[in-house]
Formats: sequence, structure tokens, C-alpha cells
Amino acid sequence: MGPGGPPLESVGPAVLNTLTSWTEEIKRAFDFLAASDPESRPTKVVLSGGSALIPGLVPFFSRELKLPVELFNPFNQVKVNPEVFDREALNRVAPQAVTALGLALRRRGDR
Repeated sequence: MGPGGPPLESVGPAVLNTLTSWTEEIKRAFDFLAASDPESRPTKVVLSGGSALIPGLVPFFSRELKLPVELFNPFNQVKVNPEVFDREALNRVAPQAVTALGLALRRRGDR
């Protein structure tokens, strides 16, 4: 599964209403930020978590928010042993692995 797929409009009104509600809330957050600092308008949106992989979500958010939207890949800056880890498999689950990778990178005593 990935960011492509059929338009989200085909999934039904309940899901579409929820996603529209999310984008409206994000727009309000952007407006609130701009009210306190007009120069701090976001230039892109980065999605993470399992829901980020919903087919069609990236283009839907990009269209609704009028900003580039991309999936976060925490493995982009991580060196992995190709004999142990399949880079393509890691990339497929990357948005879901953000918290797990963060915890795995902690050292003893980190808080």
C-alpha cells in the first residue's frame, strides 16, 4: 500500500467528511500560526504514521491544503546493513516506523 491509489472521494461520505474535517483543522492551525507570525507560513506538510499510507491521502491533503505533501521516511538518514535489512521493505513501512525507530535510537539514560 502507498500514497497513490484511487481518489479518496470514492471511499464514501463518512471517510471523506472525516478527512475534510482534518484538513480544515490543519488550515485553522496554519491560520493561527500566521496570525502570530505572518512570515511563518508552512511550505510543505509531512505525514507519518500508519494512516499516512491510506491510498490517495497524500494527493488529497495536497489539493485541500494547497501545499506539497510527502510521507516522512525516518530511514532516509539511517545507515543500514543491506545484508540484514531490505531497504525497499523499510521504505514501505517507513511512515509506520517513526516511533519505533526513535525508540531504537535511544541510549541508556535518555529521556
